[in-house]
Amino acid sequence: MMKLQDFPEDIQVNILKRLPPPSLLCLMSTCKSMFSLVTSPTLMVSSSTTRNTGYYLYSSCTHDGKQTFFLVNKSKKITKINSSNVTVDSNHYLIGSSHGVVCFANIFHHQDLNLVLWNPSINKSLSIPTPLIASSIQRSHTLGFGFDYSCTDFKVVRIVINPTEDVRIYADVYAVHSGTWKKVTGLLSRPISKIIEQGVFIDGVIHWMLKISATDYTILTYNLAHEIFHEIDIPGDIVGENMGLVLSKVERSGKEKLAIYHNDYICKIWVMMEYGVQSSWELLCEIDCGEEYGKVLNVQNDKEIMVSTSSGRLFFFNPENNQIYDVVRQDEVMDYVGPYIKTLVLPTV
Repeated sequence: MMKLQDFPEDIQVNILKRLPPPSLLCLMSTCKSMFSLVTSPTLMVSSSTTRNTGYYLYSSCTHDGKQTFFLVNKSKKITKINSSNVTVDSNHYLIGSSHGVVCFANIFHHQDLNLVLWNPSINKSLSIPTPLIASSIQRSHTLGFGFDYSCTDFKVVRIVINPTEDVRIYADVYAVHSGTWKKVTGLLSRPISKIIEQGVFIDGVIHWMLKISATDYTILTYNLAHEIFHEIDIPGDIVGENMGLVLSKVERSGKEKLAIYHNDYICKIWVMMEYGVQSSWELLCEIDCGEEYGKVLNVQNDKEIMVSTSSGRLFFFNPENNQIYDVVRQDEVMDYVGPYIKTLVLPTV
């Protein structure tokens, strides 16, 4: 009888990726060769792509500065999860999530930036030391997190831009598994005034929204595999509602697409139906939040939209029938983290 180790590695990976994470955890302790195979990026990533649970991960910051995390499923049930092994507080902000791994950073600590990677499905985390680069308090800088499919590695990208001065882009790219930083540079088409929030990762590319002026915005992209910066223009009818614009992504027919949320008393969601094509932006829906300021958190299951308001109200909105389903009222405001994926992806350096 043939043993698993007798098969070629690609067949071993194809067999093991069908097992649930608890079974893979047991196999890790059987021998060194199995540990090496189970913890290889190839298996961990291929396994995570098939372990989407239908749950979505949200965070909330308590009055004492601690971050707590919750799962929301298709039936809209909210469950608190164990986050004892991730050291993040009110100073840490979400940078992004990919393949079941979440990235946080204390983004306002310019001289002592701390990055934290966390796998919530196995409650394991890793802190990443960051070098002091050209970034300073006078310059606009931000971060992005994603996965480079060309080398099966997670990467953190920190970009630095001089607002209103020049068009140069300075970036540091951190490869998690190799534990190395690399400097990358690029050019903008024109000077900017500020960077809007953190990056959005879709299909190997990180995206940031940049403000040029009150009536002019653009999207800066960075391709992790090709190490190239690019820009995507935003139509004037979206920019005309520039207050509360947030770059995000939604899932439509099983594919992630770039989106812009306009958070206000009436929230709007714009979706780029064909990537990179300016004319393909479509208005998905409008959500009337009454006399409260609304914030779009996430579009679940291709249609249900989770929204929070300034009073702490939390509800789902269905754009197909305009129905609103109130979930819960709470003191702390919830933020969307990402899809909850059961995987053994374990950040290591």
